[in-house]
Amino acid sequence: MSKKNILIVLAVVIVVAAAVLAQLGLFERRLQPSSEQGAGEPEFYLNKEGEKWMVPAGKFTYQVASSEGQWPKFLQGFIDPLKVFPGLTQRMSVVVQSPAGIESVVAQIETDNGINTVPLTFTGIVAARDMIPERYVVNGDGTLEVLSPLQIQIRHLLKIAQEEVQLANIAQAQNEGQKEAWGGEWVVRDTHEREYRTTFVARDKSGRENTLTMAWSDPCGIPFSGHWTMTSSCSIDDKNNGVQNGKATICSGTNCGALNLYGDFALAGSYFEGDVGINAHIVMNGGSIVIADGPRKGKILLATPLYMEDADSDSYPPDIEGRQYTSSAPGMRLRVDLTQQNDCYDLSAAVNPGQTAYFTGHRGDGSFDYNCNGSVELQYGQSNCTELIQPNGTIGFNPMVTTCGGSGNYWLINAQNECSAVESRTQGCR
Repeated sequence: MSKKNILIVLAVVIVVAAAVLAQLGLFERRLQPSSEQGAGEPEFYLNKEGEKWMVPAGKFTYQVASSEGQWPKFLQGFIDPLKVFPGLTQRMSVVVQSPAGIESVVAQIETDNGINTVPLTFTGIVAARDMIPERYVVNGDGTLEVLSPLQIQIRHLLKIAQEEVQLANIAQAQNEGQKEAWGGEWVVRDTHEREYRTTFVARDKSGRENTLTMAWSDPCGIPFSGHWTMTSSCSIDDKNNGVQNGKATICSGTNCGALNLYGDFALAGSYFEGDVGINAHIVMNGGSIVIADGPRKGKILLATPLYMEDADSDSYPPDIEGRQYTSSAPGMRLRVDLTQQNDCYDLSAAVNPGQTAYFTGHRGDGSFDYNCNGSVELQYGQSNCTELIQPNGTIGFNPMVTTCGGSGNYWLINAQNECSAVESRTQGCR
């Protein structure tokens, strides 16, 4: 068959397939979350550094966007259930691809008490129509492109048509190899309350090895504004996060890890390189992005500012690890306008980590900790003055006033350091 005829037949197949799928609603259902995935509420834990993390219940289905040239290449998979406890059986599967074919795949699950290694076995070849439609692609320059719904549909239908009518063997044409599914299971013996990472290690028949690490207990530590480079695997949960006014680099070297998304990763704003303004974007530089495809579907959002709570508008959020929102509401401010420190009392603009003034009345809840350092600092110390003209005097209260808002005799000294006067003054605190 000539190249021209192939193109004509392929176009007809795509049009017919699109019409059929549109009538049956198959494409829309294929883009919906898997009904097998649970929707239990996540639970907060603290890792060894005291950072908050959580993991959703139920089956975790995901797809993977990887840097170009990484082989073997991870495409998608599932962990069922993701949130586990001792005695539970956890199943897992990955779809991996390599021009040389896959030799082996193992899963290394890090728990609070060590690492459990689970060998996976080959379970079959996955057809294009059974793959999760790609929502993101990595361009030749390493930038991540977010596909529109129409682009997702066309790209998915094209792959199905090319494979099923056998007009072109995509795997051979692009030298990518078959999409191989590998799966296994294990009985959980240890807890995951401080450490929880699952690393899949795939080795192809030419000896190349690639890893995919899902680091659920490792927050990403993204700055409120500016560039961010992922240096090791981390996770964005359903509290959302993202890069504003900067570039997100995933990451800084081969096999350096994966960004795991089961919340929104929002990009917004721009930055300058010389005189050129560049919109916030993602660059793949050796790492991968694991994107949830379930009730908590991970999403990469373009031109989407992030907002956080700041009820008293003092530029300090009550919890820098708290939820970030993709739309504004009363009591919220743009994240880029906030300082990345916790406000310990978000009902008074006078209370925040940057406060240097002292106050004679409590902040509103009975506490005098105005600068959020966890303690109360007195404004005035104790004087050694007991009478006027006493030499070598020091300013302060005598007798000492240690009660915030309390009043007493406050001694002053003159240029000769003599106790020169006494006045009534109120003790301030912060």
